Amino acid sequence: MDPFIKFNTVTKNNIAKLSIIIKQLVSKSDFISLDTEFTGIKLEQPSDELALDYGKWNNRNKDIGERYKALRLLVSTHSLVSLGMSIFTKKQSESNTTNYISNNFNFILWCQNTHLVSPSSISFLSESGFDFNFQIQQGIRFVVPAPMPKSKQEEGKDKPAKRRATSGSLSNSKVSETNDGRIMRDLIVSVFKGPGSIVIHNGLLDLMFIYHTFIAKLPESISTFIMDICDLASAPIFDTKYLAEYVSRDEASFLAYLYEKRKRYAQSSTNTINIEI
Repeated sequence: MDPFIKFNTVTKNNIAKLSIIIKQLVSKSDFISLDTEFTGIKLEQPSDELALDYGKWNNRNKDIGERYKALRLLVSTHSLVSLGMSIFTKKQSESNTTNYISNNFNFILWCQNTHLVSPSSISFLSESGFDFNFQIQQGIRFVVPAPMPKSKQEEGKDKPAKRRATSGSLSNSKVSETNDGRIMRDLIVSVFKGPGSIVIHNGLLDLMFIYHTFIAKLPESISTFIMDICDLASAPIFDTKYLAEYVSRDEASFLAYLYEKRKRYAQSSTNTINIEI
């Protein structure tokens, strides 16, 4: 296997053409691995003018329902900057060797909604080689789905009248969805509706960001979110960190350790797995 994984960078300029190929690969896939990068995983001394209730941002709460609410706040105020997708398709083989073809794509994303940025996360991405100039110039422009419209009766209930923003105002300005954003959204839906199982690692935040960015506003409770994901996905979703901790009971569950351990196992086993990139 090539020591460096080859991947295709997907931008606003080539997503229209590549999406046709990617959809064909998705429709024949056995499993699809997803990973995301985003603008922050915590608040870092934000301005008091934002008037944030820090008590609601506790993502270490033992209650998973309360933890989800904190993560929901994080996801709804930050943004994706890239999404990695590896599509694996099994090849027919008569030997003990299992062969997969892997097609890898790196989607550069550029959110058109105002969002928060954590300095440490941006520094990490920059140090890891992420090109923010390229993101701004070539990123797939997307707009986060708007919440479901309320009925006029609900809208007017206990709600003071708002003054309409005048031209040049700093208040809410509308942004329109772009064609590349629509293609990206359609592509993500096809991944969830396709035959391939989805593989993530410690991926609750990944799923929440993907759902919030391309599907709909995140529901208020984790139980509703789980039901929505189950309705959306046609195939199982596997989290390798969960499998490592609660199924195979590995000594550690971080990704580099799991990769090296499975690689050593594959090299010593008579039933080998080969991946063509």
